Amino acid sequence: MPRNRSQMSSAPLAPAKPGRKETRRAIKSGRQDAENYRGIADATITHALIEVRSVALAGQHSVNKWLIEACAPLHSGNASIEVQLRKLAHDISAVQTATGETGRIRKANLDKLNNLELEQAAARAQLSMNTETLKDLRVMAKQAMDSWHGYFDALAAIYIRSLSNKLGRDVRTSASEVPPFKSIEIVDTDDLEGEKV
Repeated sequence: MPRNRSQMSSAPLAPAKPGRKETRRAIKSGRQDAENYRGIADATITHALIEVRSVALAGQHSVNKWLIEACAPLHSGNASIEVQLRKLAHDISAVQTATGETGRIRKANLDKLNNLELEQAAARAQLSMNTETLKDLRVMAKQAMDSWHGYFDALAAIYIRSLSNKLGRDVRTSASEVPPFKSIEIVDTDDLEGEKV
């Protein structure tokens, strides 16, 4: 299966930087939380941070969904190519063992053998290309996962900075107090394909 450009470029990435609406909301939440919770520590998980985390996790789940959908046709194509390769190997061995009684039959068998070997080489090349495409999709999924992690870090830093400013804390030390974000794992599409069979 040839690489489909729309399939290869549609990984659900997080925005490169938070938009104005998200930034204003994070700043406003930081100020409100500073008013409502005077003794709050910078790394405390508040409702605002939980909301940002849930958006980032939803983005990561959409990456996994995209990866499964993008890999499914390649896995099914690889399965059919493997069946085709087994049949070709059987046909090639049958032609190789068949000895022609005449020169015309031997020439026909040789032509048939050449055609089968060409078909086998093409199938192996397609299988190799599909496998490389699967690797590329996995790399794209990893980059998309990382983009959602960065999205959380950016909004959380904006929130923490706003909170610290309102509380009168040193903003430079508050930047290191962004709560940790635990990314979800990239789904292993090879295991999913094995479960379907």
